[in-house]
Amino acid sequence: MTAQRITTKPARVFQRGAPTEPDLDKLRELWPGAKMQEGQVITYSDIEAAIFYDRSSHRFGTVLARWRKLLMEEQRIVLVPVPTVGFKVASDSEKVAVTHGHLRKSVRSAQRSFIIGNMVNASKLTPDEKQRHQVAVQKSGFWCAYNNLRPRAKLPELG
Repeated sequence: MTAQRITTKPARVFQRGAPTEPDLDKLRELWPGAKMQEGQVITYSDIEAAIFYDRSSHRFGTVLARWRKLLMEEQRIVLVPVPTVGFKVASDSEKVAVTHGHLRKSVRSAQRSFIIGNMVNASKLTPDEKQRHQVAVQKSGFWCAYNNLRPRAKLPELG
């Protein structure tokens, strides 16, 4: 006689969540990357109708994030949000603005990292933690210094 396995957790059909590929295929069919034009607007309601998920659902955000990432990696297309409307295919000048925004966020994050890192009492750390702490403070300090020392755009003189 064989013993049956008793589990307290229900079995999961998908170990890493439901696959996004079927929804991505629908989006790719409606908006093939090769046919997207700069300035083209894709509304939230059109996306909702295509994948049958409400825009407030977590699944909608998951599918959309994956689609935007794949468009950027495979087609070099960046979708920028248009508040309350949807997304717009970014032009090159808009891509520069997005790039600058990401860099500004990373510098702010490095500044916070440097401040928090300098609040640590290193005498309470293990040797391995001391090493990691030192590396983190040095790297974040480098970015803070770089941000403060980089050349700024010169304003035109008046008069």
